[in-house]
Amino acid sequence: MDTSIKIKRDEALKLELKGLTIDVSPNKITSELLESWITDRVVEALEKVGFTESSVKVKVTE
Repeated sequence: MDTSIKIKRDEALKLELKGLTIDVSPNKITSELLESWITDRVVEALEKVGFTESSVKVKVTE
C-alpha cells in the first residue's frame, strides 16, 4: 500500500508536541524530524490494521 501525506508544519507540531514528555521549543524541531515522527505513526497504524508492506511518504509544508 502506498500512502502519501502532506501536512502543514503548524498542524504537525500540534500533533507531535502533545506526545512529548519533555519540554522542547517548537523552533528546535526540524521539518525532517516531524516527517520522521509522522511516518512512524502512520506505519504503526497501517501495521495494526494488517498492512505489513507499505510505502509511506510524509511532506511537511510551511
